[in-house]
Amino acid sequence: CYHKDVCEEGFGLENTADAVFLDLPHPWKVVPHAKKSLKRSGGRLCSFSPCIEQVQETCEQLKENGFKEVNTIECLLREFQVRKITLPEFDPEFDPLDEKNDNSDNLPSEEDNQQKGMKRKHTGSSIMEAEKKFVTGVPLTSMPGHTGYLTFATLPPILS
Repeated sequence: CYHKDVCEEGFGLENTADAVFLDLPHPWKVVPHAKKSLKRSGGRLCSFSPCIEQVQETCEQLKENGFKEVNTIECLLREFQVRKITLPEFDPEFDPLDEKNDNSDNLPSEEDNQQKGMKRKHTGSSIMEAEKKFVTGVPLTSMPGHTGYLTFATLPPILS
């Protein structure tokens, strides 16, 4: 194993690699070397960059060097917390604005609901709807941290 500046010196490979993954401060400087290292039958390149300006430079170099299908995705970290929440059970027939909508005869019994982990919501003298408790993932509203970008490109086969 040895260290060298791949931006200036390249990878030292020619027509060898199926794919190249770059995680460098100046990935656009390495694109010609990556192209040289990929097999003549074609290959794939992936580059990770934390800044959109790096992505723009790299995409320009990829196109100038004959790469096709260049696309970039943003990688965001979004943390979820596991919580127990209570929500009303969905009733497609229920219209909360309809005054004639006292369906207390059609609702399951309190005993049935307790067996399913549900309870009825009482408002005054009428029963509105059944509720169910369950565990779910809830996304955090704030997302401290940093984004990053993955750029993918395909080098088509060299036909000669």
